[in-house]
Order: sequence, then C-alpha cells, then structure tokens
Amino acid sequence: MCQHVDSTEAIPSFVAISIALICDGYIGNLQEMAMKRHNIPALQILTYSYAFGFGLMVLIILFTGAFPTSTVLFQDFGSTFVWSTLFALSGYLGLQFVLLLVNHFGALLAVTVTTLRKAVTIVLSFLLFQKPFSVEYIWSGGLVVIGVLLSTYSKSHSSKAKAKEEAKELEKKEDYQIV
Repeated sequence: MCQHVDSTEAIPSFVAISIALICDGYIGNLQEMAMKRHNIPALQILTYSYAFGFGLMVLIILFTGAFPTSTVLFQDFGSTFVWSTLFALSGYLGLQFVLLLVNHFGALLAVTVTTLRKAVTIVLSFLLFQKPFSVEYIWSGGLVVIGVLLSTYSKSHSSKAKAKEEAKELEKKEDYQIV
C-alpha cells in the first residue's frame, strides 16, 4: 500500500519541512509583536515579509544554478508565469487575512486556524484524489491535534495566571487609596 521512499531524498525533505514548520510558528509571534509593540500596520509587515522572501528565493535560485532552467521554462510555457503570478497573489491575499487574524485575535488563534485549514485541505485531497493512504497520516494528524490542544491549554493557563496577578495588583492599589 505504501510506496518505498528513497532515504537520500527523505532526510533533506524532512529537514526542510521541519524548518518550515518552525519558521511558520515563529513568524506569527514575531508579526504579532511587531504589530502590537511597535504599531506596525499589517500591510507593511506583509510587504517586508514578501520582499525578504523574494530576495531569499532569488539568491537560492542564483546560487543553485536554477535560474537558466527556470527562464527557459517560462519562455517555453508562458502560462507557467501567469499561473505563478496568480499563485503569488492568492498567497499574498491569504497572508493578509492571517495577519488580520493575528492583529485581532493573537498569534495562537491565527496559527490554530491556519493549521486546521491545512488539515481540512489534506483530508479533502484524500477524498477528491485517489492516492495511497497510510496509518502514519493518522498518527501525524493526531500529533498536530495534540500540539494545538497543548498550545491552547498553555495560553489559557498563562492568561488565567496573568489575570490573577493583575487582580492582586489592583487589590493592593485599592488598599492604599485614601478616601
């Protein structure tokens, strides 16, 4: 049922996906901090994020020698450029919505919503397209759900502790007021 995967390809893929997931979790918190602490608008954060990503991709394409190949691809298949542009624009709009979530509800909810959206997309892909299924998909999905639940619990627990601390501080201030 499962296809054999060449381990020489699996390890770099695993490392790349792990780095992407770590960065995905980190960037939400970084963007929330920038918006709340420094009052930076979401559109400005989005512009700088995309500019940095574009620059990084250009450097990678140039250093790996993929630039001539990609140029030939775009020349031979003109629709590839159009589809790539539409893909980038849809990603830009999607990220704009994610930043709105971060700005209004915090990084935790935004990451939770995007993770659940990805999970629904994966489930739909199995329902719509025929592909081999493995028990490992259930295990990994379960780990994602456990991670989201632990993160939510941690956030709510720290919020309750913070609220108790603020209530104690307020109580101390009220005790020292002169009436």
